[in-house]
Amino acid sequence: MVNSRALVNSRALVNGLATGEPLANSRALVNSRALVNSRALVNSNTVGDSAEISNKKVAIIIDQTDVDYSLDVNAIQEPIEDFKAINMITGTGVGTHFIVPGALLAENFEISYETGTLQITPATLTVTTNDVSSPTGTGLTFTHTATGYQYADEAATVFTGTPSYIVKNNLGTAITIGSGPIASGTYSITSVLQLLVPPAPDFLIGALGTDYEIVADPTSPSNYTVNYINGTLTVTNVVDNQAPTITCLPAITIYNSPGLATGITSLTTPLVTDNVSSMSGNALQFDGTNDFVSAGLPMTATDNISMEMWIKPALFKAGDVNSGSQVPVSYGFDDALSFVGTNGMSVALVGSELYILYSGVQWFATGYNLPSTNQWYHIALVRANGVASIYVNGIQRGNTSNIVPKTPASFRIGSQEGIRHFSGLIDEVRIWNVARTPAQIQANMNEELSTETGLMANYHFNQGVAAGNNTSLTSLDDASGNNINGTLNNFTLTGASSNWISSEALGLTVTNNAPLVYPIGNTTVTWTATDAANNTATCNQTVTVRDNQAPTVIAQPVTVTLGNDGTATVTASQVNNGSIDNSGGPLTYNFLVPGGNNNGQRVTTVNSGTRSGRNITGITYTHNGVQNTLTPVNAIRSTLVLSSLTANPVPGGDANRFWDMTATSMSESTALRVLGDMDLGTALQDCADPVGVNHRVNFDMPITPGVGPEIFIVHGGLAFDIEILDINGNVALTIPASIINQGSAVTIGGSVVSSVFNAFYLRNNTNYAVAVTGGHGNSQNQVLALDINYSEVPQIGGIRFGGGSCNYVYEILGFQPAQSIAPQLVFTSANIGANPVTLQVTDASGNSATANQVVTVVNNQVLNVSANNISKIKGAANPPLTASSTGLINGDVLTTTTYITPSSPKIFIDDLARDYIYSNIKLNNTSNVFIATPGQSITLSGTWTWIYNPPVPANGCPGCFAQSYIGMNNAPGFGTIFSDCNDVTGTGSGGGTLSRTFNAPTQPGVYYITHKVGWQFTCYGGGEGNPDNDPNRAIAVVIVQPSAAPSIFISTTATTNSPVGNYPITITSNNAGIYNIVITNGTLTISEPTIPTTTGQTTTTISGENFVAAPISDKVITKSKVYPNPSTDKILVETKHEIESVNQIFLIDLVGRISPQKNTRMLSKNKIEMEITHLQKGVHYIKVMSKKGIEILSFIKL
Repeated sequence: MVNSRALVNSRALVNGLATGEPLANSRALVNSRALVNSRALVNSNTVGDSAEISNKKVAIIIDQTDVDYSLDVNAIQEPIEDFKAINMITGTGVGTHFIVPGALLAENFEISYETGTLQITPATLTVTTNDVSSPTGTGLTFTHTATGYQYADEAATVFTGTPSYIVKNNLGTAITIGSGPIASGTYSITSVLQLLVPPAPDFLIGALGTDYEIVADPTSPSNYTVNYINGTLTVTNVVDNQAPTITCLPAITIYNSPGLATGITSLTTPLVTDNVSSMSGNALQFDGTNDFVSAGLPMTATDNISMEMWIKPALFKAGDVNSGSQVPVSYGFDDALSFVGTNGMSVALVGSELYILYSGVQWFATGYNLPSTNQWYHIALVRANGVASIYVNGIQRGNTSNIVPKTPASFRIGSQEGIRHFSGLIDEVRIWNVARTPAQIQANMNEELSTETGLMANYHFNQGVAAGNNTSLTSLDDASGNNINGTLNNFTLTGASSNWISSEALGLTVTNNAPLVYPIGNTTVTWTATDAANNTATCNQTVTVRDNQAPTVIAQPVTVTLGNDGTATVTASQVNNGSIDNSGGPLTYNFLVPGGNNNGQRVTTVNSGTRSGRNITGITYTHNGVQNTLTPVNAIRSTLVLSSLTANPVPGGDANRFWDMTATSMSESTALRVLGDMDLGTALQDCADPVGVNHRVNFDMPITPGVGPEIFIVHGGLAFDIEILDINGNVALTIPASIINQGSAVTIGGSVVSSVFNAFYLRNNTNYAVAVTGGHGNSQNQVLALDINYSEVPQIGGIRFGGGSCNYVYEILGFQPAQSIAPQLVFTSANIGANPVTLQVTDASGNSATANQVVTVVNNQVLNVSANNISKIKGAANPPLTASSTGLINGDVLTTTTYITPSSPKIFIDDLARDYIYSNIKLNNTSNVFIATPGQSITLSGTWTWIYNPPVPANGCPGCFAQSYIGMNNAPGFGTIFSDCNDVTGTGSGGGTLSRTFNAPTQPGVYYITHKVGWQFTCYGGGEGNPDNDPNRAIAVVIVQPSAAPSIFISTTATTNSPVGNYPITITSNNAGIYNIVITNGTLTISEPTIPTTTGQTTTTISGENFVAAPISDKVITKSKVYPNPSTDKILVETKHEIESVNQIFLIDLVGRISPQKNTRMLSKNKIEMEITHLQKGVHYIKVMSKKGIEILSFIKL
């Protein structure tokens, strides 16, 4: 007890009273609850009177913060009133603490105090790292969960700083997070946290009134220990489920291959992009034979090295490592990417299996086979810490055992050094002097890199024009910034092989289902893009094959019989005879109905022309009041025939000249197309050409005349006629220069393209050769549009032009006017006989071709007509030509017209022995007999010559003037054709060309074109000859046919003076009406007149010439002979008696006149050779005059 106050139960004095100043703080046991550092230490009631001094001079010392009692007696101190005794402790944190007993005051006792020990151990916190699952290449975030906090503790009061995490692989190696993507796999995650350490306590202890400082251990632990539980990081490969994007190019149109129903074309690969790879551009195609790229990479020994590439093998070679291997890259030794030498390492393919080739001789088989050729693969070869690993599309496919790095000798792309050449495409080659991690490989394999740490060389291959002419690009650019450019070796650098080729997007495969050849029509080609994850996308492209080849028309003649209604129908299919087409498709058959007549309007007005640059875009013309346009689409092009051009081999000499505004050379194919290329920048000039109307131009397809113009000629001046050719190349129509010059004055485009051209002089038109010279000029200023009638030329094949002074021709173009067609034709009695028809065959593509044939219409009403045989004596006029007929019905009368067919050539001899010879006489370019309609236009053509033969009349003739007429009576205006004058004292010859157009008489009848000569001699006076209708003097005959049907024409070639023989009587008919006329020809027989003979001398008339003949018995020589007989060119005359010269032998015609001799020569005095090629066919006589008498021989000229 102390002062009657004892420490009893809950009534006690703590610390009691003390002398001196008490230790006190303002933190006391108040209201029975002591609060120290917010912790309640005592839970009891304070007992005692607050007025007691013992309750005022006490204090509790707990720690530094509680020793706050001020010694300043003047300071206001809050007294401690009521409290209970309590033991003190020196701390509440983890560690060992003192328990200090409460102080008691006793007067009768000496009190000593012993402290107790309080041991506080840390609580356990469990920190669990949360599991993470993430695709490779994505950002990683780690978290943790902490459990076991005591009282009101939390993370902020227990931990300090930012948590960190340690990631380790299955080998226990820590992985640095953030340096790049982590490869797929399972990793451990350990959280690392920093505990918050409490502040060190600072206590005052010791005797009352004396200060002692107690300092806590600075290594005092936290109040907690941490139990870490690892998490798991699972990294998975990125699953790409997004299809690439593929965009097809527009539809294309091609033409079929000649003669085939298919076409061929190459397609351009569509644009392809992918979410994984956007790399695209070009790659290099290696031919597998000798292509490779070399570069000067540093040749230093290094352990850590990486080689990356994209390859697309074209084939897998069969064989072992020697015969079946190919190397994409080699750094030191082999393969596609390789440092070549005895050291280093390479990527190799043996067949389809990937190999690692290292140290020059060691082959490591990965066991992995590339699935297929023509597919892109990303290959990476990495050597790290002595182990070489190979990756395909970012996935490891094998690794070697430990290998020692050696210094490489060289670097190759596409081969080992001179061997194992790679066949296929290579792109995006990278060489690193660091070992790339799988994550880095995966992260960058689908991207183009530039400059990177450790990147020694970086080749994008995005050079050149894909499949173009890249012969000047022989360097492979390095994009690493180190300028280690590669050198291309042995590449062709043109075309689709051994050249720069489009690579598509790397990692993507683009395929299509295109056929090798495309059928006519539309073909849908499906393109398929497949990415590395086998996601696919497709697009469609249409390839249209247009058939531009016309069918081959095969037609046959058809004969039909009129029915009871007087008509007969013929279909176009009947005329067809197996026409064929390259397409093999259905054909349509029609008759082409001739187009309209131009009504004499040969030239169509051209209004204007347009062009784009040098090229014509349109020629506008007006026909029948309707405006039309010739365009490049509907124009029919033309080609010059080289052999028809005139060449001049002399440098500087004139010749045909091909023109071009800008070119400095011109090929044969270009030259021959200058008139059909729609290009005003090319032309043909023809000046001072010695050959007129010779240059032939063929149209690309035949043109059937229709309504409107068919031929367009763009020129700067034409000097001579133009000839229109049929499809066989024959001249069917001539357009004179006077009509040509009626062409419209039009400059296409409103102005000339150029007035100055380079000229290529034609020097050799067998083996094409030209000589170029500049500075030639002329301006295009006219367009000629020609309208040809179907009746004139059923099908136009081309034209011929040239000659005269100068021709400047820019374009010769054809146009096919619209034609009327009919699947069948109806014939009537007006069509009996042969009817020309044109069969048009059209294929499914609209291409057409035509062929001409004949439909013969016959009637079942037979009219038999027979010529009556007649005879006459030589020299007598022809008896009337008559015919008998049976089968006439309905009171019809057979109209008969007779005529004599003039011989050809025809010879006339005038009184001075001047021969007039008419040859090749034709009417409307047919023969010398023409059956015309009343008033029809007729053109006479042919040639004539004259030969003057001595002897001269006895009285001589110092000069003469003679006129030779041919004409037809009853033909107004048709008179003198030509005249000539020659001195009869000499010999001479001449002639000319006949060309005269006239109209046939309007009345039916026979009209002969005859020859008659008039003369005027200085010594004899004069005379005059006029045309007559004498068939004996005819060179041609015009027959105007009767309009009534049936009618026939009866003719014979025999004339009054025809020699002895049988001559056919010929019946023809082109107006049978409803009858099928069956004709039987007859014969006109001419016999020799009887020659009276006497025993004495008498005058005998032989063929119109008087001869004095001795009695037949001994005066007329009969033992001479002539042979061969008959003959065509020469005869030999052997006489019984000798003659002295050729003046003793004469040629005599049937009328007794002396015929001119040609090349007569004496072989001996008894044998004479005579040329007879100039004589007319028929019987001729030879008169031989010798000293023994006169002899008459006869022969036949064939």
